[in-house]
Amino acid sequence: MAKGSRHACFAGARSAGARFAGAFADGVLSGTAAIAYRRGDRYHGEVLRFRRHGRGECVYSGGGSSYAGEWADDKRHG
Repeated sequence: MAKGSRHACFAGARSAGARFAGAFADGVLSGTAAIAYRRGDRYHGEVLRFRRHGRGECVYSGGGSSYAGEWADDKRHG
């Protein structure tokens, strides 16, 4: 693990009630992570500075629909 990096769960003001699990470096979540959002949606995949970015899957609450694919700046991309 790189100096200054750690694995941890985080929930705070930046997360707006979401829970994050993944690699943090200098307090910033980047790399592969799991995110559980307050409304029940769940994401697992790549993140960059707390935002979905790269390959990942989001399973939406209340119906079981999901999106698996590319993300850019926290939005579906592709």
